[in-house]
Amino acid sequence: MIKVKNIYTKSLLFAIIIFGVGTSILNAQQKTYTSKEALKIFNSGNYIEAEEAYSYLLNQTPRDASYNFYMGICQLNNKSDISGAIKKLNYARVKKVSRNVYYYLGKAQRANFRFDEAIRNFSMYLKYASKSDKRVEETKNLIEECRTAQRLSAKIYELSVLDKSISHKDSILELYYPSPDVGSVMLNQEFFDSGVKPNVTLFLTERKDIVYFTSESETDSLDIFKMEKLIDGWGSKTDLKNPVNTEFNDAYPFIETDGVTLYFASDRPGGFGGYDIYKTYFDVETQSYVEPINLGVPFNSSEDDFLFVADEFNGVAWFASNRETNGDDVMVYSVKWDGSQVRNMAQDANQISVAGQLLLAGEQEENSNVGFTYSEKKKRVSVKTEFEFAINDTLTYLNFEDFLSDEALALFRESYKKQLEKDELSALMTAKRKEYAVTNSAEEQNALVNEIIKLETEVYNIDDFIKEQNIKVRYIELQEIKKQISNGTYQPNSSSQPSGSVEEALTVPAKYNYLVSDEFEQQALKLNDMYVSLFSASDIEELKMADSLYVWASLLHMEASNILEESASAEEERTIQVSNILKKDAVQETSESGELIQESKFLATLSTKLYHKSFDKKYPIYWLKLNGIIENEGNSQAEVVGFASKGNAYFNEANNILSKAGGVTIEEYQKVAAIKKAGVESQEKALITYAQNNSKVIEQQEEPKGSIQKSYSELQKGDEAIQKAQVVKDKPLVDKGEYRIQIGVFRNSPNADSLAKIPPITTLEIEGKDLTKYMAGHYNSIEEATNAIESIEAAGFNGAYVVFVKDGVVSKP
Repeated sequence: MIKVKNIYTKSLLFAIIIFGVGTSILNAQQKTYTSKEALKIFNSGNYIEAEEAYSYLLNQTPRDASYNFYMGICQLNNKSDISGAIKKLNYARVKKVSRNVYYYLGKAQRANFRFDEAIRNFSMYLKYASKSDKRVEETKNLIEECRTAQRLSAKIYELSVLDKSISHKDSILELYYPSPDVGSVMLNQEFFDSGVKPNVTLFLTERKDIVYFTSESETDSLDIFKMEKLIDGWGSKTDLKNPVNTEFNDAYPFIETDGVTLYFASDRPGGFGGYDIYKTYFDVETQSYVEPINLGVPFNSSEDDFLFVADEFNGVAWFASNRETNGDDVMVYSVKWDGSQVRNMAQDANQISVAGQLLLAGEQEENSNVGFTYSEKKKRVSVKTEFEFAINDTLTYLNFEDFLSDEALALFRESYKKQLEKDELSALMTAKRKEYAVTNSAEEQNALVNEIIKLETEVYNIDDFIKEQNIKVRYIELQEIKKQISNGTYQPNSSSQPSGSVEEALTVPAKYNYLVSDEFEQQALKLNDMYVSLFSASDIEELKMADSLYVWASLLHMEASNILEESASAEEERTIQVSNILKKDAVQETSESGELIQESKFLATLSTKLYHKSFDKKYPIYWLKLNGIIENEGNSQAEVVGFASKGNAYFNEANNILSKAGGVTIEEYQKVAAIKKAGVESQEKALITYAQNNSKVIEQQEEPKGSIQKSYSELQKGDEAIQKAQVVKDKPLVDKGEYRIQIGVFRNSPNADSLAKIPPITTLEIEGKDLTKYMAGHYNSIEEATNAIESIEAAGFNGAYVVFVKDGVVSKP
């Protein structure tokens, strides 16, 4: 008897670990703290850990006044939950824990835009504070700032917040996406070689003829200057002077497309505190700027608010603030900005407070939650951030900080910048094409054609770079994830999101939980020597898992066909998104035939998904190896280069099909799997050729002549079935009998283009059912038929197998 064993179990568990990152199996138990430990951490100034400590203690004793006092201070300093801090500090005030509570409560109310309440609490603090208290002078200044803020917040903008994303202060420009028609915001160091402060921003107009930049003044504060482009270069810098520039810091310039409206940030007195965003206009008659206007709530807060950039073409604006962040982190807000936003009179203090918190839709409830840390807040607010980059089909990164590997992050930043460059070139190319369509001048048309061709070449070259770079990024990042999982140190960062269910993606229904050892070994032995010759142990483990997935796919495909033959009818196939391809409700439909048809369609879909998984796992590993070989030895490996290039072309074709708008049909998805298979096989030819060229001869295991893929029913018959299959290959052809290749059972005819690529088709209707068997070719022997299977699968019919036909009866030989 053949031994039946579940070889796949180990691979499946490994896959769940890799693809199901962030699951409960990785969650560590909460750390415990004593009261003394918490106070020691608090006094050290480590408010982030102190917040965790007092959160733990409050869970044990929620009405302890001192715990509420210290927790409120932590939440205030961490900016993790200002509303929660106010509640806890008020409770501590009522319980008379400390007179210092008025100072902290005043700061919390000020941060929450409740300036009148902040003034009352600051005044109470001054009433009880000693003359030697170092915070007395600070508190007096805070009271004056609150009075100014009260006046400035009489009118407010009610903004629709589209997105809010946390970034390191040095990377905020990566979160701004203004149209090229607006102009360019960049760092000084990207425009100037030297002579100016490198890490502050400048604005270059759309025509690239005027640059507004920030530089140090004679008093070492920051001022805003401009330079205009002349025929032979740039002119000298011009100080924008007062009222734009003051003795304080004035920076972050942005000019609207009208050329006269200037936005900038300044920490001058008379604002909310820290940097505030201001707006001014250039008066053409006086050749000077008018007195700047503080934009007020919600643009400005008690913290630093800066770098306002508006895109009137897309109706969006961005600005940055540290009102919700700590350390070197800042929050970048994108808001609706379509010209309809005006400042209206505020109805009450609560309206000002809500507007100033810049809440996303649905975030009001989150804002009232108590007991989460700043690191948790970073994850909550990054709902829709810099990008969406799929590490694999169950893990998507949304922020740069999600990367665990520094090497992967560095590579991704390169491809990310290239993507922005590609987007700009694509937009320019579109504009040139529109220009070509409306011009009647042959001379202009010829010139435009040359420009468009040049732009197309640049775009395609950049696109190739991005695709290749991202393959490296995914591979390196997954290796780091596996390393951290094996070390027990894995913690998913910030905004990383699972993009699918691991169970849906990989789990095979229990009743199909079989895998026959010789079936798996036949698949593995073909490439095993090459694996050992060229790849590391971790890569080999991945490659063998991919082989196992392929075997599973083939078995499930055949089982789906068998079940379909038993069903009474089938439902129409419909277009679905690839991202939902494995969701059972996407293929589970009601029909007269009931469970059989549903089960068949589910298995067929699962089979196709596993084919894709197998090829998608192999391709980046092969690609990295071949890319290294070609870079180092390309001139001496022409045949290897040829096979590798062919494989890349197949995968590019597959990805182009999958990326089309509106999703793909199941039939198209199956076709793409066949294209990917051709790509992987071409890569394998390249690798085997390379190994042979380097005297690493691979003795590939050849299948016995006439061996065929076994169906589930044959697998259950044991050794006897295999013996019969080996004998029948030599049996002489019976009169009027022949061998054919069954490609499937369908209700509707398969794609005509796919059928045109394979041998002539014969069909056989299944009596009493609205189903038809499709068979390809006419062969005199099993060996001849088996040799044709590869080309048929390449046309999109995975899982095809040999049948024997005599007198209209189809049987398995």
